[in-house]
Amino acid sequence: MCGLTPFEQAVVDAFLVGDDPRLATLRAQSLVCTVTGRRHTGVGSFTDLSVPDSAPRLAAASITLGDVDVTVPGVENGQTALLFVRDGVLSLLEFATYTGTWPLDPQAERIGYFRYVPNPTSGYTLLPVPQRDAETISLQLAGQ
Repeated sequence: MCGLTPFEQAVVDAFLVGDDPRLATLRAQSLVCTVTGRRHTGVGSFTDLSVPDSAPRLAAASITLGDVDVTVPGVENGQTALLFVRDGVLSLLEFATYTGTWPLDPQAERIGYFRYVPNPTSGYTLLPVPQRDAETISLQLAGQ
C-alpha cells in the first residue's frame, strides 16, 4: 500500500487488473509508491504518486488508463477516473465530475469497466461492461 485512501486504492487496483506483463509491473509499483500530494478542486481531485528508483519501470514513456467506471453516491451525472503513467511509472490518479461537485471523502458504490467502441466523429464511445475488455486495455497500454 502506498498511502492511498481505501477508495483510491480500490480504483488503482481496478486499473491494474489483467494478465499483461506491463500491468504486473505497475502492480509492483503500486505496492511501493508513496502519495506526495492531494488536491481537491471541488469538481474532482488529483493524487500525486512517486515510485522509488528501485521499483521496476515500463519502457513506455506515457500511458493514460481511463477504462475504470466508478459510481460515487452523490455525483449525479457521473465522473471520470484516470491513472497516469509517465516516464514508465505511476504518477497521478485523477477524478473529475461531468457536472456538479466532487465529495471530500468519496466512496465507491460500484466499480466496473468501459469498453472503447470506435466512433468516427469523436474517437471512441465508452460502453459500460462488467469485466475488463482486453482490446480496450491493449489500446490504452499502446498509448492510444
